[in-house]
Amino acid sequence: MEVLWTHVPTIDLSNGDFMDENHASEIITRVLSRNKAQRINKFRLWYDDDDCSKDEFETWISIVISRNVQYFDISLNYRCPMLPQCLFTCKTVVNLTIHNCAGIPSNGDVYLPSLKKLGLYCVKYGTDEALPHLLSGCPVLEELIVDGIVDQNLGCFNISSLTIKRLTIDFAVESYVFDNPDYRVKINAPALRYLKVYDCSYEHMLLSPLTSLIEAEIYLNTYSMEVDYSIYTRCMFKFLDSICNVKCLKLSSSDEFLDFSESNPYIKFRNLTELEVSANWRFLVKFLECTDNDPKNPMETMEKWRPRLLDSLRIVIIDGFGCTEQEFNIVRFILRNARVLKRMEIHHIGLKEKFDVVEKILFFHRGSKECEIALC
Repeated sequence: MEVLWTHVPTIDLSNGDFMDENHASEIITRVLSRNKAQRINKFRLWYDDDDCSKDEFETWISIVISRNVQYFDISLNYRCPMLPQCLFTCKTVVNLTIHNCAGIPSNGDVYLPSLKKLGLYCVKYGTDEALPHLLSGCPVLEELIVDGIVDQNLGCFNISSLTIKRLTIDFAVESYVFDNPDYRVKINAPALRYLKVYDCSYEHMLLSPLTSLIEAEIYLNTYSMEVDYSIYTRCMFKFLDSICNVKCLKLSSSDEFLDFSESNPYIKFRNLTELEVSANWRFLVKFLECTDNDPKNPMETMEKWRPRLLDSLRIVIIDGFGCTEQEFNIVRFILRNARVLKRMEIHHIGLKEKFDVVEKILFFHRGSKECEIALC
């Protein structure tokens, strides 16, 4: 009699799930060798021990690849054998996620003709050529996630693809790779529509024209970095200027570190229809002040922004509203001058404060008769 589990198309294995972890590799070998499913839809292997041999590890991957796997998720530790070559020539994999692994090839055959989503988390690339070589073998890739850099010897992290539409870059700000002044992150993705950059040193960023970009999420955090804030601010604004054609912008800052005296006063978000700012109000005022030589009058500063930003803005999301007079003034200004605004959301308001907010804001003059206000 055949055992039902030998035909399941989804396999999820982790050495931490076995009562006898000393024999985890043997158990995994038996599970995979006994599986008779013609197609493995999803395969997940999280293995943080280093007791399996290179041949044993390659056998696991070969079995899964031979079953036309579509979703492949693997997490190892850096002492485990390197990823086998057969993984990078799999014709059926659609979604590939790699955690804590070494062995991204910088030469040899790489061809993943069905791969649409690739996630690389704390991967050891070895050389500057590894990532470009991998991406060159992904002709239909649409989404790329790069989370963490663990290589100390990289000189240039080059992300180049003609097909990528969504890109997420998440580098730890304390990462020692940024100590190298010659280090660069280059992005060449002309089809890109969504970009998320988190905890990155913007003075190291080089972007080719992103004419297709529609949405961006930018996180500004330098709390653990020893940086010249004036240089960081100037580079950050140069970076923002390179994505000024976006329609939706989410901007987040946890600090008041920026030196706006060195900023570029000519950033124009001509196509912006949705803006979400997660920051303290001092940051927001300073951000607006970057277009003015007189930082003492933020209301006058915002008047200069109105023709460039508020005339096209349709959605405003305010996070962390504290019910201060300055905050009410900024909300009043936006409501009065945003003539095509459809919706304003104000988040994180306590139950007691809601009554005060309702009493004040609902009576503010609105430049857009269609604007609705949501208190969350």
